[in-house]
Amino acid sequence: MTCEAWSALGEIALCWFALWRRRCASRATTFPLIPGLLLTHLTLFGLPAALFRDQFLGFDTGLGILGSIVVPQALSPETLRLAALMVLAGMLALLVGYELPLAQALLAPLPSIRVTWRRNPVPGALLLMGCGLIAAIIEKGEHAKRIEGILDAIAFVGLWAMGALWLLNWRGLMSRSGRAATWSMTAALMSLEIVQGALWRPLIDSVLLLSIYTRARGRMPWMVIALALPFFLIMAAAKIGFRVLLPQNQTGTPGTLEKIATYRQSLELAYDDPASLDLGETLLTRMSETWVLAAVVERSPRFVPYWGGTTYLSAGWSLIPRLLMPDKPSEDSGQDFPHRYGIINSDDHQTSTNFAALIEMYANFGPSGVIIGMALFGVVCRALELIFADAATNDATYALSAPILASLLLIEQPFHGAFGGFVQHTPFLIATLALCGICRFALIPIDLAVARANRALAAQAASYGAS
Repeated sequence: MTCEAWSALGEIALCWFALWRRRCASRATTFPLIPGLLLTHLTLFGLPAALFRDQFLGFDTGLGILGSIVVPQALSPETLRLAALMVLAGMLALLVGYELPLAQALLAPLPSIRVTWRRNPVPGALLLMGCGLIAAIIEKGEHAKRIEGILDAIAFVGLWAMGALWLLNWRGLMSRSGRAATWSMTAALMSLEIVQGALWRPLIDSVLLLSIYTRARGRMPWMVIALALPFFLIMAAAKIGFRVLLPQNQTGTPGTLEKIATYRQSLELAYDDPASLDLGETLLTRMSETWVLAAVVERSPRFVPYWGGTTYLSAGWSLIPRLLMPDKPSEDSGQDFPHRYGIINSDDHQTSTNFAALIEMYANFGPSGVIIGMALFGVVCRALELIFADAATNDATYALSAPILASLLLIEQPFHGAFGGFVQHTPFLIATLALCGICRFALIPIDLAVARANRALAAQAASYGAS
């Protein structure tokens, strides 16, 4: 068996260990952040290296150039092996950083957040979800750049409202009209996001709803997952055709109707020629970060010097909303990164390539950057879980924590993409819920919050055992 296959098996074992620890440590009712991060890294990095090793090494048909993205015809076995080992080491460091008691020791003097509903939260949540949907529509317009930050924040509030409404619905606390409105706005939001060609947005929505359903019903909706997975893979494959067929207007952004027509054309071509809907190619080129990491490993530092942390220094600007600083520098790692490593053509200034957080760590500091950076990421994840420790037994706190933690699953983004939005959106969300009178907030010591949660979960387990 190849090194890549052994690495993938090790990563699967880490995922299993995280799920086992989650059950043993009474974390089964909190948002599954660490299992989600491990599974996402396994899907985007580990499995493609094992399943498509021959294609990466050029033993099978090469993919050549797909649009403007240069897919390597062949990688050396040593490069692919090192990339696979880096992913395994990073995932192990993430889990170790999370399990170490460092976060609890550092945060012991700080408070945890407790949220309670005020009156009936359904009308206010429906209003906020409608505002989030309107913001998402305006955000796709051509002239929304200057207020992009505030639109993002309002759309994030809409994401909270969607999660809260579905949680209340699955708890049986919503009327038929409220349920119909929630269904309609959820369908409209996901359809809008799919049409834009960015499948990560509906994927995050789906993860959020999946975690909330599991929280409310105590089981996984396996039938829904089995039906949704083929649909997602088909849409991901159709997105390749969408990217190729979409007219690249140099003077503006294609409109929504134009994107809908392009998607329809791509799906029609795939229906007429099913062989063109190559799911293997989709996984290899669009859903896999393995070859991008391998390209960085192969060219660093011999041809491209390590960045030395410059991407993290420039990320500080992302914490400032553009509304407060209209002339703040634009973040351009999606163009600078692929040009520096020859991933896109030198004359292409439209295509943007994901600069995944793990790849960013390697590009800045090499192997040590991946191990130390992922371990620190694990400590941060544990710290956030402690801040929302009350979510283990409180639905209102869980509804607040779920969209915040779900946004950290976007590992295809660089550091500033996940944490910049987190720093901007979380205070805005809390202030909005407080001012609208939907939620009441309190601060309690972290040790007390953890002890309360453990006692409540132990009593719940005892009652289940007695019954």
